[in-house]
Amino acid sequence: MNPQNWEILSAGGAKSLSSKPLAGMPFDPMPLLQSFVDWRKSADEQKTRRRQIEMEGRIMLERIKMECGLLDKYLQKSFEIREKSLEKLFSILDKALAEKDTRCLEIVVTGIVELVHSNPIPSFQAFQQARAKGEILEL
Repeated sequence: MNPQNWEILSAGGAKSLSSKPLAGMPFDPMPLLQSFVDWRKSADEQKTRRRQIEMEGRIMLERIKMECGLLDKYLQKSFEIREKSLEKLFSILDKALAEKDTRCLEIVVTGIVELVHSNPIPSFQAFQQARAKGEILEL
């Protein structure tokens, strides 16, 4: 750029500079240096914040994976218990049929229907709440 075309803003507006652009004008590098330091600090803070967000995301993903694993284990255990309960109820049902015990048949069929209609998810929600309180639980 040609030095004669340089302009500087002043209170009176834009003025053209002579071929010696800063001749006679004191140059204070501190505002420029301070701007650079501020920019660098901001850039470092943003970089740190990006890393923090990335780590929070990784932690959340691991927490979700852990919760999925926990839900899977809970449901497996829950259905194992349900399976054993149903096997026992059907065994009792077979015995009641063989003995023609209508009262026992009624009780066992009611138990089977209630077990089949029961939903293990509300129990899991109670399990999660207890876990969140720090209670020690077993699956």
